[in-house]
Amino acid sequence: MTVCVTLCCLILSSVIPSAATAIEMRPDFAALRNAWAADLHEKRLEQSADLYAVDAIFVTSDGRRFVGRAAIRSLYRAMTSAFTSDIHFHSLAQAASGSLAYDTGAFDEVLTNPKTGGTQRLKGTYLTLYGLEAGRWLIIEQVWTGKEPTR
Repeated sequence: MTVCVTLCCLILSSVIPSAATAIEMRPDFAALRNAWAADLHEKRLEQSADLYAVDAIFVTSDGRRFVGRAAIRSLYRAMTSAFTSDIHFHSLAQAASGSLAYDTGAFDEVLTNPKTGGTQRLKGTYLTLYGLEAGRWLIIEQVWTGKEPTR
């Protein structure tokens, strides 16, 4: 009986990831959000695009879909040529399971026109889905709304 229990424990331990492995795989959501916001603010187009999977999807607050890293880079190029972004996130929920993770919450953003100094204030909600690719968490889909969350 003891041999059977020991054998079962050995088999299960080789199949089920340890708690340490699961913790190591969980993304640091704050670091991911901060890197994304900093690259956008500093207009680092290549670094911004590199945070996305090659086939990622970005859905704007007006429902437009940009599919693929190249399309997302083009969107960023257009946006950063017209504005400087100062965005702040307020995460409401996050979870990870295996190679997928999500972060959802609210944001507030000030867009400044560098030519005129004029500003626009935006608020809304976001959902960011991450996939673990080659040991790195990349954005696989990002969805924005232009409405503040209701409770």
